[in-house]
Amino acid sequence: MIDAVVADYDTPELAERCVASLDDPLISTITVIDAKARGWSYAQSCNYGASLGTAPYVLLLNADTRRLESQQPIVDLFASDPSIAVIGPRQVDEQGRLTAAGIFGTNTRPEHRLWLAPLDDHDHDHETGDTRDAVTVAGSVYFARRAVWDELGGFLDTPHFYEETFLSYAARNAGYRVLYTGSVTWEHLWDSSGLPTAAKASLAARSREIFRAACAERGIECD
Repeated sequence: MIDAVVADYDTPELAERCVASLDDPLISTITVIDAKARGWSYAQSCNYGASLGTAPYVLLLNADTRRLESQQPIVDLFASDPSIAVIGPRQVDEQGRLTAAGIFGTNTRPEHRLWLAPLDDHDHDHETGDTRDAVTVAGSVYFARRAVWDELGGFLDTPHFYEETFLSYAARNAGYRVLYTGSVTWEHLWDSSGLPTAAKASLAARSREIFRAACAERGIECD
């Protein structure tokens, strides 16, 4: 049902931990891409890995993530509506703080909900346990319907950021839905598997230029 792709940036222990957690009968294949060795971006790694599979759904993962429970609710959501193109689950770090609880608002003013808020707070747990349409969802654990992934060309090829944001925006622009769901929770150590912090600022600036140009080309509003 699901082809999983793990992009690893020289953190083999985390990648092994991630792969070990993917022991789920719904996951058909697991492909690990050594992004650093290949000199590839996250987008390039995910796009190549996804191209190797044929399952109806694709799961793109950072190496510092870990599955905590069955992905059946994700599959059920996709099955409930063929217009659902992308689903992003709730994510928490090792301290139980929310690292992904949906990105809402508008294309020009996207808002992360309850960033780093403690999930053990009852109100936070209840609020983020919903399933609702989102502007976009976190790229660290990103489910996509393969037919739409292929139709739209996968992740935008950026140096390190905005790749999943563009795909989400493009999917919604094409009439598809992007969902956040708290019915499934993943662990994401956050910022443990990527590039050094010092390198990210310049990559972010360049990625944003590419993202904005791609949005302009398709007539998509963005921030």
